[in-house]
Amino acid sequence: DDLANFSVNWQEPISTPFREFDIYGAPPPSCAVEYLELLRILEDEDLDGIGHNTANYLHLLIEGIKLSSADRIEYVMKEGFDHTALLTDDYIASQRARIDRQSASQGREERYSGKVAPGAVTAGSPGGRTGEHTTHFAVADASGLAVNVTQSVGSPFGSGFMAGETGIMLNNFLNWTDLDPESPNALLPGKPMENCMSPGQIYLDGTFYATLGTPGSWGILQTTPQMMLNLLVHGMNIQGAIEAPRIRFMGGKHVYAETRIPEDVLTELEGRGHEIERMGDLTAQVGGGQGTHRDPESGVFSGGADPRRDGYALAW
Repeated sequence: DDLANFSVNWQEPISTPFREFDIYGAPPPSCAVEYLELLRILEDEDLDGIGHNTANYLHLLIEGIKLSSADRIEYVMKEGFDHTALLTDDYIASQRARIDRQSASQGREERYSGKVAPGAVTAGSPGGRTGEHTTHFAVADASGLAVNVTQSVGSPFGSGFMAGETGIMLNNFLNWTDLDPESPNALLPGKPMENCMSPGQIYLDGTFYATLGTPGSWGILQTTPQMMLNLLVHGMNIQGAIEAPRIRFMGGKHVYAETRIPEDVLTELEGRGHEIERMGDLTAQVGGGQGTHRDPESGVFSGGADPRRDGYALAW
């Protein structure tokens, strides 16, 4: 009976403007609101002028991720919370003002914990290694109809149980809930649980522009906006936007970084207090994006697939 009134909006996507584009993400219990908030925090920055994957650029990105991920932990599964409150102009301005442009802050861990490290980034006040168990596909046709899907069973072979003789493994996402009763994502019977699969779609003047999505656990919410920024701000084509080197914030001040990012940039980030773990030129730890793009002038479609994992772009 206590859960009878628990409800999460499953139908309406969450959307936000980003410059001249409109970006849509999956509604709760998916967590697209994290990267939508991040994009809004970065929206007024001269990202192109700062330079792609420079120390200043990555510092802003990492610090913005810490703020938006803290809000995701606190609010995505909070009963009755209006998630659009995280995207309002006033709230975004207040979050942006919290960023120290020179020093790394102490970020929250990726999962809920009632014990937050001293000095760690907290939520604002608005009005492990990845296994081969998550995949993403994106399909678009000439009419502009687009489908963008991230599918997972939660861990290799899911829960270990198959649905009859279908070959379909049942997922293992209960391990992403929390046993702490104070957590917004506490394990309770019948309660929807937080889900990091959060594919996004982008429209320009009301017309389909692009899809982007990725596997990668909670890193999905960091990989997706990096690909979007590459496409929308830095003028990369869909393949370049997916393939460009990436980072992933892992909690505290710990950051994974691909070593195609210049060493002097990584060294400068370390000088600002970020704890950089160099992960090689290409690592699946920062996801495996797939996407489609429609050129608004010619109407030509293109697709991109991430070399970090097995994936292909096909057309017919």
